[in-house]
Amino acid sequence: MGHGNAHWRPPEEQNAHKVTLGVREGAPADVLAANIGAAADEAGISVKVIASGTGGWRYLDVVSSAAGKLESLEYVRAMLGFEPHATVTAGDSGNDILLLSGPSRAVVVGNAQPDLVMWADKQQEQEDEQQAGQPQAQQLLLADGRLSKGSGAAVRGGRGGKGRAKKASQTGADTPTAAVAVAEPPVRAASDDAHEDAAAGVEQQAAPPRRRLYRAQASNAWGILEGLQYFGCA
Repeated sequence: MGHGNAHWRPPEEQNAHKVTLGVREGAPADVLAANIGAAADEAGISVKVIASGTGGWRYLDVVSSAAGKLESLEYVRAMLGFEPHATVTAGDSGNDILLLSGPSRAVVVGNAQPDLVMWADKQQEQEDEQQAGQPQAQQLLLADGRLSKGSGAAVRGGRGGKGRAKKASQTGADTPTAAVAVAEPPVRAASDDAHEDAAAGVEQQAAPPRRRLYRAQASNAWGILEGLQYFGCA
């Protein structure tokens, strides 16, 4: 590839569970990712090659197929006993796509990298198409689902966040990749009436159902807070 097109990232970015390279975007990144995948297959090693970054360069993270942000989240979520609908993830980079693809609710912050924005837009289109084909009674149930504030939380820092959780008041802080688990929502009496009416065939105006994936307008930690408010837990 040549050092002008690809190089090893600094030692502090390498560890026993992944290796990271820097590579020019476009053809060099595509060729290197394909070569790494082919070499790993030939050696009988099962890996993921994850690209992220912007500004002419990409990070290429090579990790085990059994590892990654989503796998880490699912391990912690199961250990703490949180259900997917009571867990919210957030990210700003292409290396968060697998994490945000999981069953939990997800937030893409306003300053997300272009690769993630394009992916998020496509996901929302697919969600809208799926919801449009659902019966009205089921849409009522989806629209009524809410999260409430909870005391338990698990937060994972992403590359931009340098592994640190940020407070919402830090408007200029880097956005961390985050996974926040919140308490189970209480059952509301008003929603029971709506469900009974829908089941009895009473025609009602369904509110737009909440998406699983939310595109925030605000950047950084404020974007995460905006997402939590959208899901009713902040």
